[in-house]
Amino acid sequence: MNPIVMLMTFASFFLVMGVRYGAQAAMANLLGDSSPARQGRLSLNPSRHLAALGTCVAVLFSFPLSGAAVGLGWGRPIQPDAMRLRTGANAGLAIVALTGIAVNLLLGLA
Repeated sequence: MNPIVMLMTFASFFLVMGVRYGAQAAMANLLGDSSPARQGRLSLNPSRHLAALGTCVAVLFSFPLSGAAVGLGWGRPIQPDAMRLRTGANAGLAIVALTGIAVNLLLGLA
């Protein structure tokens, strides 16, 4: 078990939680729904986005299984009010969801 790999895996989890969910909250805010901002989710601070079980799983999966750390975990989902999104309920929610996927892809490429 390489402690540096474990630390890097867990640190990247924290980085991604803040950036991904902060970006989703910002997108919901740009589309007209201020409820994520009122909930304090319009932030890059990972502690505002962490879910207890998702963080525990991230700690467990930071330990290398079969030679490589997996890096699995999750945070609390952004819950925009679909009726307040300017683009419509379905399109707005899809845009907010796709923002999270796009941010993950960009962070993975970086």
